[in-house]
Amino acid sequence: MKSFYKLSAIGALTLLSTAISAETLEINRATGSGTINGFSPSNVIDGDLSFDSRWAGNGNPQEVRLDLGSDQRVDNVEIAWGRGDGTVYEFEIAGRSGTRGAWTTVFSGSSSGTTNNFEDYNIEDITARQIRVRGLDEGTTNITEIMIIGAGGNASGNTNNDNDNDTSDNNSSSDNNNSDDDSSDDDNNASSASDVNIVIASSENRSNTSNLSGQTLSDDVFILIDQADQDEIDQVIFFIDGARISEENLQPFDLQGGGSAANPFDTSDLSDDGHTLTANILFNNGSTDTVSVNFEVANASESTPTPVAPPAPSPEPAPTTQVSGNFGLDPNLEPWENFDLTQWSIDTPAIREDDECRAVRSNEDEWDEFRDTTSSPYFFTHTDGGMRFVSPVGGATTNRSCNSGFPRSELREQLRTGDTSISTTGVTPNNWALGYQPTDGDWGGRNGELTATLRINRVTTTGNGLHPGRTIIGQIHASDDEPARLYYRKLPDATFGCVYFEHEIDNRDNTFNLIGDERCDDNDGDGPSNGIELDELFSYEIINEGADITVIIRTGDFDGTPIAELTINMNELDSGYDTSDEWMYFKAGVYTQNNTGDDDDTDIATFYRISNTHDEN
Repeated sequence: MKSFYKLSAIGALTLLSTAISAETLEINRATGSGTINGFSPSNVIDGDLSFDSRWAGNGNPQEVRLDLGSDQRVDNVEIAWGRGDGTVYEFEIAGRSGTRGAWTTVFSGSSSGTTNNFEDYNIEDITARQIRVRGLDEGTTNITEIMIIGAGGNASGNTNNDNDNDTSDNNSSSDNNNSDDDSSDDDNNASSASDVNIVIASSENRSNTSNLSGQTLSDDVFILIDQADQDEIDQVIFFIDGARISEENLQPFDLQGGGSAANPFDTSDLSDDGHTLTANILFNNGSTDTVSVNFEVANASESTPTPVAPPAPSPEPAPTTQVSGNFGLDPNLEPWENFDLTQWSIDTPAIREDDECRAVRSNEDEWDEFRDTTSSPYFFTHTDGGMRFVSPVGGATTNRSCNSGFPRSELREQLRTGDTSISTTGVTPNNWALGYQPTDGDWGGRNGELTATLRINRVTTTGNGLHPGRTIIGQIHASDDEPARLYYRKLPDATFGCVYFEHEIDNRDNTFNLIGDERCDDNDGDGPSNGIELDELFSYEIINEGADITVIIRTGDFDGTPIAELTINMNELDSGYDTSDEWMYFKAGVYTQNNTGDDDDTDIATFYRISNTHDEN
């Protein structure tokens, strides 16, 4: 039986900063880029100077952004650096009015390397709503706390600051390269972590969030979440001290309504000192954010009481389009527990620790460790049991050079099934041959069929040219070219999306329309008159047999009615894949074909079935 500790709540929101003096400005929200999972930007305003409650950033950029809620005069920024008594950090501070436009650099320098406490930086006076602290080191930047000193309102000067009226400071510059890098902060009424409140509560207190601070709570401990508009939250994943703790992907809970609570969590392995609970939040609009709360373990229970079962959650409102079919999926399990992924690895838009320009790949024998990685917000079990793929425009790519390629959250077929002595590239048992290639070669199979049942939940809406709304959901990938890429695309104002596939020959794309056309601008941009809507269930089949590649689209589940079908013959097209050195593998998920949109614009898809089969070589 699990044992539960009594917890003493120290806070219930990100806004737990050091006590505000007359000159200390209230920070409404902290966000960041390059964040290492579990050490969220909200930690810099939680009032805790310990190293375990820090923001940690790595990559390019690595920065934390602080929102004051309105334009205010800012005179000084005080920063407590993680392990600042032995580490010198190179950094710059910038500010801007409002939530859009260019940043103005108001300080550039280094920390002292002599203290863990606050260091005061006398910046050039600025009227700003947002302040950005950007680490300039190649390694990790650690900040435990930040305070902003100034005055409320749109004051234009400060007689107590010796930077006043000094216009000669050459550190002041306009950072035009970042004019659009913070679109998630736009005042468009979208949900964000500033609207979200997480608490640690007991059964008798879960209906009231106003009296939890400082209390010692009873043994039946629950994690709860409150948000003004719950319909805008899609997914919440919890971590304690950077390690994912929930066996379930928890839903938002209405605390004020008093109707629901999350399952209790086991704290028996926690020490008696302070801890940080972090929630990774995915909103329905595709944006992501984090919110944290600190707590302490107090008066460990000597007995092992049985937790009181929380009330059953209220039924979720039905989605716009019901998911038909009995998929046998459990929303409490991880994707690799619901699906056989022993022949699949995954690439996600998370940044590799050893290469700031490249995305993370988790191999087919690493699924048990996946849940505690930075990739978990991009691939997880949705509340209906499907495996959800999330790919933001600003995510890392698989290209070796920075600022090139496209991001993806995508499975990659690995026929070696965990035998890492077999190379993933080349003519090996890990890869397969098209049915018309020469029979010699140590391939893992011949011919192939990839089938999937899925919903497209979201596509990008910003960007240029053909980029908005375009994502690849299935592929046959060769050593360089791709014999089959299956696209879904929907324009922002269209009701329906189109489906087409491309067959690549010597880096030239040959497009074949299945539903609508590849531009998806039928009917003066309104899209096809009878295409596939967002959240509509459909299935696809990509089949190679001999020299033929066939693509079939069906309504609903895999046994649904075909609504589009097309076969191409590679001999007739003189495709050139019939050689002994080509090698194939399937891919499935969302491969965002947009690198011109807003960084937080996102493609999302949920898969309910996936199958890959081959003939013996």
